[in-house]
Amino acid sequence: MAGALAGAAAAAGASYGLIPAGRGNDLATVLGIPADPASAAEVLATGRLRQVDLIGVSTPDQPEVVVAGSVYAGLPALAGEVANATRWLGAPLVYPVSALRVLAAWRPVMFAVRISGQPDRHEFEGYAVVVANSAYFGAGMKVAPPAVIDDGVLDVVLMRHAAKLTFVRALLKIKDGSHITLPQISLERGADVTITMSRDLPAAADGEPLPCASPLTAGTPLRIRVLPAVLNVLVPAT
Repeated sequence: MAGALAGAAAAAGASYGLIPAGRGNDLATVLGIPADPASAAEVLATGRLRQVDLIGVSTPDQPEVVVAGSVYAGLPALAGEVANATRWLGAPLVYPVSALRVLAAWRPVMFAVRISGQPDRHEFEGYAVVVANSAYFGAGMKVAPPAVIDDGVLDVVLMRHAAKLTFVRALLKIKDGSHITLPQISLERGADVTITMSRDLPAAADGEPLPCASPLTAGTPLRIRVLPAVLNVLVPAT
């Protein structure tokens, strides 16, 4: 909801305020907005405006959708579907537990990723591609440690195929961002990214499935581009 409303506020030229009340709250975390409702409400009254980037996502012949934090394809998108259907387990455990449930039946997929400014595309068999505007997703997982929400660039996390135990190791390390030290994970950057996959799989953004990619049909390009400084958001004054 936070990402969807951020897009609506940007389209209207409005200033955007946020009181976190979900299971994820990753956008609030990145912006430094307190989890306590009273403290968050104080930010609405006394905070300063900060210009931040958003992300535009589209497939051919479909309108662009605006989201806030990250777009991801492959195993994390499937895990998000499981997490959204799970009500007996709260955040932050619901996301890694859901990922482990999906991992049990996972079959590798071939990704092709083209990044603006790079002459060659990345083709690899793997688990996931995450295109991040901010560092966190999945209720505090630091998936893209270098990502900054107002730098005009997207950070791309590529996770290549390895033994399933390696993916478990990545889950154990992702809380503090140290998963990027694993040799199967690499980081790229660019303002415009296109992803295709070799079989039908979903892509998602900000904890929700993308309507244009549920699933993303094999070979269909998913374009993800940065929208620089389009949102004025209220953040703590200091």
